[in-house]
Amino acid sequence: MALLCRCIVIALPIFGTEYSSITGVFADWMEVEKALSGNPAENGALLSSLMKFRLTLEAYTESPLFMQYEGAVLFSLEQKQQMMELIETFAESAARGNMAEAAENAVAIRSTLVFWQHFEVTVSNTVFAKTFSLFVFFILIIAALIYFLWHQQSALQYSRRQNQEAADLSRRIILAQEAERSRISMEIHDTVLQDLGRLMQLTEEYGAKTGQGSEAILAMEDRLITQLRMVCRVIMPPNFSRLLLADSLMQLCFDFEKRTRVKCQASISEDISAEGLQPDMQLQCFRIVQEALTNIEKHAHATEVSLTVRNSQKGERPTLLIILSDDGCGIEDDSLIGPYPLSAANRAGEDVFGIRGMYERTSILKGDLAFINEIGQGLTVRIEIPLGISKSFSF
Repeated sequence: MALLCRCIVIALPIFGTEYSSITGVFADWMEVEKALSGNPAENGALLSSLMKFRLTLEAYTESPLFMQYEGAVLFSLEQKQQMMELIETFAESAARGNMAEAAENAVAIRSTLVFWQHFEVTVSNTVFAKTFSLFVFFILIIAALIYFLWHQQSALQYSRRQNQEAADLSRRIILAQEAERSRISMEIHDTVLQDLGRLMQLTEEYGAKTGQGSEAILAMEDRLITQLRMVCRVIMPPNFSRLLLADSLMQLCFDFEKRTRVKCQASISEDISAEGLQPDMQLQCFRIVQEALTNIEKHAHATEVSLTVRNSQKGERPTLLIILSDDGCGIEDDSLIGPYPLSAANRAGEDVFGIRGMYERTSILKGDLAFINEIGQGLTVRIEIPLGISKSFSF
């Protein structure tokens, strides 16, 4: 860049005004020679031309162009001094009327000006060639930079497209899962539960007719019906178009405590806001908490569970904060609760599809999921979901 700037500084005077180059000086000298070859009696014309030539030469030697050339072989201070001495000698010879001597000095002056002109043209061509080369070089650099930025942008767009496609696939899978859960729940309710209800009725009628005790069979059938209804309630998604998320989570805790006999304390703010979370997105929050409670039931050996739901703030954006903690045994391998638990699970022989599902659902919600693990003291699950923008992923 410094070299380019220097070349431009040199080149600007070359293409500047007339008297910033040797051309103007040479033209004025030709006028002097013309006056010299004229009528010797017309000495005033010669002196006038000579004066004009001196002024042009002084302007040239003080111009930026000459300053750039100064120190070169032809444009050294010695060359400048010799030129001034030749001009003085020429002026003295012309004043004395010694035209022969003046003509000799004129030839020497012209030769010097020719050398200067040749040197200036050479330098100008060199500067132009260097400037053009640098221009082409920088154009190539800019082109390479543009290509690099374009390639990076294309790679970024491709990565975003891949991530979006993966997210869309996860959403479709989750939607399909919810639809299948609803179908299975309805099938169980409309077939198995109805048949069990009819079977209880027949058992009671049979006992009444035969007089044989059927209490044990009836009790078993009643337990089956209760358990199947519980399964249906677990897999059937709540209707969030009519039910609030807070109420669904309270019912979830109640059912968990009733089923497991583990105390589940729910602390949910009365004025909690879920602005922008459509029913299908509230269902994802519900499923995350449900999966966390299922993990506690299966693995934690906890005696007490605590659920806190409240509004929070992340930067300037409101959020929904859900914190679920237990006093169980915790998880020995922290890698099993990381964002990518499958590889760790393969090594440990554990089933972590539920944890992966929690991460996928949180990603759909554009939220954050974190596990705070204390071995021997329990596990805390922290979910923070941004609010304020209407979110839905129905297709």
